[in-house]
Amino acid sequence: MSLQYLQDKNGTTTAVLIPIDEWKRITEKYNDLEEIPQWQKKLIDDRLNHLKENPQSVTTLEDFLIDINTKDV
Repeated sequence: MSLQYLQDKNGTTTAVLIPIDEWKRITEKYNDLEEIPQWQKKLIDDRLNHLKENPQSVTTLEDFLIDINTKDV
């Protein structure tokens, strides 16, 4: 299989490209790969809608880690 890896400016791999013929063979063998279970789709859609409606509710990973490391447990 001839995969291509995409990297950001820091050299971190961010995506993998699979040739379409390979993808077709994979999805023929595992025909449920392209199906997203509806409960997962609804959960993702609900979370994305919440973020669009409440952008102030988003925090950075750095702030989150600082927050959880400074709280008393």
